[in-house]
Amino acid sequence: MRRALIAIFAALIAVPLLLPATPAVSSPVATGDPQYTALGRVFPDPHGCNAAGSPFAKGTVCATDFIQFQEMIDGLTYLETLFPKFVEFYQLDTDFACSGAPVSEPDKACAAFKSAGIPVTASAQQGEGVTREQKSLHMVRITDERVSDAKKKYFVFPLSIHGIERAGVEGGTRAAEDLATWAACEAELAPAVVDCGNQDNAGPHPILEASPEKSLFAGEALKKSVVYFIYPNSDGWSRGDRTSGTSFYQRYNGNGVDLNRDWPTQGFTFRPYTPWSEPETLAFGKVLPAVGPRDKRGNPKWDGGIDLHGQLIDRAFSFTLMGGTERPFDKNQRILQVVKGAWADAEARLAWSPLIKPNDAPGQPDDPRLYGVQWGTVWDTIDYTITGGLGDWIDSPIGLNGDGIDNEMSLSHLSNCGVGSCFDQDVEQLHVDGNKSLVYSMINYSLKPEGHKFKTKGRVGYLFNKGVVSGKRKKLSPNNRYKKYKTQDPIEDEILSVANEHTFEFEIKGPKDKIYNGGVTASITCNNLQGVGPCALNEARLERKKPQEPNTQGEEWEVVNSYFNQGNTYVQAGQALHGNYPVPGTYRVKIYNSPQGIFDLDISFTKEQAWADPGQLPYRATNMNFWKDLKKFTKPKIGKVTPKQITGSKKWQKRYDTIVVTDKAYPKKVANKLKSWVGKRDGNLVLTDSALKMLPTMKIVSGKSSVGIGNVYAGYVNFSTGDKEVTYDDPLAKGVNQPGAAEGGAPSNDDPSPSGEIHRHQTYEPVPIGYSIQTDGGGNANNSPFYYVTAPAWAKAKGKERAAGTTQSTANVTLGETAYKGGRIRFIGALLPMPTEKFDHPYGLADYSLTYTGYQLLKNALNWKS
Repeated sequence: MRRALIAIFAALIAVPLLLPATPAVSSPVATGDPQYTALGRVFPDPHGCNAAGSPFAKGTVCATDFIQFQEMIDGLTYLETLFPKFVEFYQLDTDFACSGAPVSEPDKACAAFKSAGIPVTASAQQGEGVTREQKSLHMVRITDERVSDAKKKYFVFPLSIHGIERAGVEGGTRAAEDLATWAACEAELAPAVVDCGNQDNAGPHPILEASPEKSLFAGEALKKSVVYFIYPNSDGWSRGDRTSGTSFYQRYNGNGVDLNRDWPTQGFTFRPYTPWSEPETLAFGKVLPAVGPRDKRGNPKWDGGIDLHGQLIDRAFSFTLMGGTERPFDKNQRILQVVKGAWADAEARLAWSPLIKPNDAPGQPDDPRLYGVQWGTVWDTIDYTITGGLGDWIDSPIGLNGDGIDNEMSLSHLSNCGVGSCFDQDVEQLHVDGNKSLVYSMINYSLKPEGHKFKTKGRVGYLFNKGVVSGKRKKLSPNNRYKKYKTQDPIEDEILSVANEHTFEFEIKGPKDKIYNGGVTASITCNNLQGVGPCALNEARLERKKPQEPNTQGEEWEVVNSYFNQGNTYVQAGQALHGNYPVPGTYRVKIYNSPQGIFDLDISFTKEQAWADPGQLPYRATNMNFWKDLKKFTKPKIGKVTPKQITGSKKWQKRYDTIVVTDKAYPKKVANKLKSWVGKRDGNLVLTDSALKMLPTMKIVSGKSSVGIGNVYAGYVNFSTGDKEVTYDDPLAKGVNQPGAAEGGAPSNDDPSPSGEIHRHQTYEPVPIGYSIQTDGGGNANNSPFYYVTAPAWAKAKGKERAAGTTQSTANVTLGETAYKGGRIRFIGALLPMPTEKFDHPYGLADYSLTYTGYQLLKNALNWKS
């Protein structure tokens, strides 16, 4: 699929009438008044000089290259002098203490708040150290500083956490300038060098330029909000700068670590990622909570953020992704409002480009262009999901607890001329325009929220289950009586080569040597050219020698930590290994997978852990909390019913129109009472997940084997059956087929989908409730449960049955309804499973993880009034 799309894109840009030629001008950034006067902007747009291009482009000249790292620093420093009441530019290692708190004196700041560092020497030689060039980390704050921050909403927009994905920096940096310029002009606080009479700058200015009738003005928006744009990957960016000597941007930091897998995640955690091991994530993970608002319990409580990424190329130019966390109904609705508002704005904002087609245009191959924007869950849009992502940390209660979203923009990756470093003005203007729609929509719609009522036609009761999963805190703690000892001296500039089989053995000392080590880190640097090297071809491991058993031969080594290598695409020159509270003994660092050449090795020891492993945080999770949370938004109010009330009282029968049983199969006595109520009171019984096993008990279907269980990557219901190719028009699927919603990747020879199911189908997220999406080796894993009725058994069900959705196969009915006398029995086979303790979940578990489709299916199923 992707290779085919790249070929189509190449054909499109080969037609000179479709995309105008790049003008021969410089690639400027204003750092003083004379330059600003000439450019009309600090960061002029790629179409700044192109009257035939984007109508939303800013500036009087065209940018002809990516913003370089130092240009960002110089440009934002100057922007702060232009609009001091609206812009604050920060360097983390000079402006913040190690706690994250702001400091006024640089000597009190945290020197560790820098990047891991890109290697800058050509090769590692015995006795010659490898130099790492650590870079500063930056962020810019945009708000109206004349107004107190006390009641403002807080937003954060991470820009290009994967350094090779330039769309975020290009769009987000210019969005910051827009907001400050518009607000300053509206307040009449812009200096004379700024032409506030120009329509690009004049205030009051709607931030949604393509849909102004729905927009706040910038001045009002900045009086009510504080907006941070952060630059989390200095290494990946600077490796591709034209001054670096390589012009090859990097996904990772200098340690070869994917920073978008390095954040703590509630739910399943893939421990080889060692969350918060890298200096970049540690720095922003400390600073952002410290500068933002907190709830009554003292926990961070931001309002939202969008992690702005790039991707190769796909059926849509831009994917807006609703990530994997526990989402109460009001949060779900807020995020829906933002993503749908951004879609509508971007449809108009991107329409200038001949590469983009409207949402109602035919698909491939009838129309080879790309759709502008599609939105949906991560899995429904890009066919996989992750753990350890920054967007989910923004959204999560263990992070910033805001409304977190991610975005992926095509042609901002290796599909951009094969190395990701070619600047095409037309594509980059699309990146700028698309990212502005995202940034401005989140600010705008968060300040103009819709109502959040979960309305049902009848009164709903839920059957209360007592089950919970819980665990106590298991803290990995050192023996504090030894903390007074010094840490072990570092081991530096050791060489791994063919001569030593790419292996280095060393001793980790302990209390008997009056040494205390809280953590050990091994940093490996390959032969490289300014940070471009072959480390992607190998895997390093930190291993501990097991004590020799009596009467055994040979050595045995256990793995303490291995470098998780995502592939050989990014030619990184570094790898990093981490171990906590290492037991004294013999260790080794060894390079596997047929290494060639030589590698420099540095080993350091710290008082604190090498990565922030919490051991196990306490948790108590139950899917019953979903109903408790939903009750706040239901109209009429949802009620709780116990199994004892079902069998011992009749009051509930008159009180409720619908009863829902959540992921538990009750025995015959309860099942028959519910069935009787459906028939006599024209009730609506809704069964989810394992509650489908009550259908044979109630003799709605015949035989226990008529209901089965399967496991998939993520919970879903495919809107297709054996009788109908598409079932979006079924009442049980009402509202799923929304404009702009993503449909998943269509199968092809070079990008296969296991079943060819491409509908908007994900109903719950696996990661927050503990279901693993990865094998021990990092491959995809299917562990999310779903329950189904076999199609033959359902076809023979009592009453007038109907299937509306299936899973894995059209033989597995997971969404259906049957009439029983005057009532209905409905089921959703994948929606609200109990959280699981089976897989690693060091940061605890969420109670539930419904997607927007899951909420819609539930609402459809609960709506009943006889």
